[in-house]
Amino acid sequence: MVIAEAMLADLPAVPSSASLVEAARLLRRTGTVLLPVRSASGIVGCVSEKDLALKGCGSGGDPAGIVVADVMTEHPVMLPGSAPAELALELMARTGMTAVVVHNGNGQILGVATLAHVLEGLSRPPPEGPIPDAVKRVRGEPL
Repeated sequence: MVIAEAMLADLPAVPSSASLVEAARLLRRTGTVLLPVRSASGIVGCVSEKDLALKGCGSGGDPAGIVVADVMTEHPVMLPGSAPAELALELMARTGMTAVVVHNGNGQILGVATLAHVLEGLSRPPPEGPIPDAVKRVRGEPL
């Protein structure tokens, strides 16, 4: 399975100048845990529910007065849509992120693949053949 098969497509990017309140509304409206952050120069990071809670609201500041650029994660984990879903899991485990930004190979954002969506996609039985080793590892089954 490739990562594009597990992603949430057509998600908007949140402006780096948006307030945390605006970002939280956009996250809730889209139903994802992470959104790409854009500026005039393109995608500059990502912002997650965790960023909003820990770096924003947890800092004691006013969420309406803090902008996304202040709490976003720079250099988000990005993968082309053709990348194997197992690679996304490996990168999430190494970085501690719970989602990756998916692009088309030319920098255009296609969507976001969350840990839950990737695991759900990998746990579906393949049309034919054995269960992938990555799924067996997640389930704790022998390889």
